[in-house]
Amino acid sequence: MIIETERLTLNTWTPTERDPFIAMCADPEVMHDYGGPWDRARAIARFDRLLSTSERGNIDKLAIRRKDDAAFLGWCGVSQIWPTLTLAPGLEVGWRLARWAWGAGYATEAARAALAEAFNRTDAPEVFSFTSPSNKRSLAVMGHLGLCRDERRDFTYEDGNPAVVFVALREQFGPGHAAWATFRDDSRGLGGPTPPRSEPAPTPLQPQTPSGPGVRGSSHQLAP
Repeated sequence: MIIETERLTLNTWTPTERDPFIAMCADPEVMHDYGGPWDRARAIARFDRLLSTSERGNIDKLAIRRKDDAAFLGWCGVSQIWPTLTLAPGLEVGWRLARWAWGAGYATEAARAALAEAFNRTDAPEVFSFTSPSNKRSLAVMGHLGLCRDERRDFTYEDGNPAVVFVALREQFGPGHAAWATFRDDSRGLGGPTPPRSEPAPTPLQPQTPSGPGVRGSSHQLAP
């Protein structure tokens, strides 16, 4: 599968991504919100799982490449929520970018396209994204996407750390709708849409200015 945006392609994995993937997972700043850098064995195990999933055609994170020079930037995509988490079963959108690729809007651009594709390919009414409360870079991405805050679904990881939950709704990204919303940029930041729901709706995220190391989306801490 290839998803195209203005600047990027999201591709199924090939062996050529192995080395830059391992290097990304060894970077302390990138891995700050994942409990620290992964050793080579753990990174290879995760890469091999991604490669196997691609070969089977299953839904999972995709490799991000820049169109201009085919540079590997990281991963992004929609996948099944890890079964031990309280949100499961369901779908999550997540991302991880190499440090040198931060600050250019690549995570937002890739995640927006991945969400649109997921809603086109599935009948899911919603896709979750979750992260630690301190991960301001990923919180900023969620704000630019217009994801809605859903405090009722916050949970605690198996290691005792908290996770805050946001939701992308079919009404925002699904067939017949634009893959993004237009937001007003003022002193309060970007505001997201309030989705039409019969029950109390989650509130839109007011994004925070990115700061601190790490880019973490909804890939949970204990994934191999």
